[in-house]
Amino acid sequence: MAGPPTIDIFLAALVADWARRALLHPVDTMATRLQYTRSTTACAGGRRLPIVGDARDMARMLRHQPNTLYRGLSASLVGAAPLSLVYMPTYELCTHTLKSIKSDSCGIRVPVSQLASVATGVVCAAVRVPMSVIKSRVQIGVSRTPLEAAASALRSRGFRGLYIGF
Repeated sequence: MAGPPTIDIFLAALVADWARRALLHPVDTMATRLQYTRSTTACAGGRRLPIVGDARDMARMLRHQPNTLYRGLSASLVGAAPLSLVYMPTYELCTHTLKSIKSDSCGIRVPVSQLASVATGVVCAAVRVPMSVIKSRVQIGVSRTPLEAAASALRSRGFRGLYIGF
């Protein structure tokens, strides 16, 4: 790869994130569907081991719907790029800003790394949540495409529809 090291690091991190997302997406889809099923239907009476029912449901998905386990992958992959672009610059800016704050006369040190991590997490969540909402809508079959999922969320609740659960 040619270019400054920061571009190399960004591209390496992005490719690694894409590989992780592609590999684990079927597991994420099954988990999302199981959570959706639990939230929309009442638990079966007398079921003592919900994990057994979950295992049966996952086996059924693998057997009867293997091609649908990659629904929403495109939204996940597209969402990885802006998240990668936001994460490191935000962390570096917060770290630099917090290091410029002088500790007070009591000798209390500012926990720079911890505060920078919290601030970065909040900023990244603002980028991650809309992509997660879109991906989940496609995974559970509410929408067929990421574009349709985004349009549906915007139509139903406006801009706030992309931040359900934030």
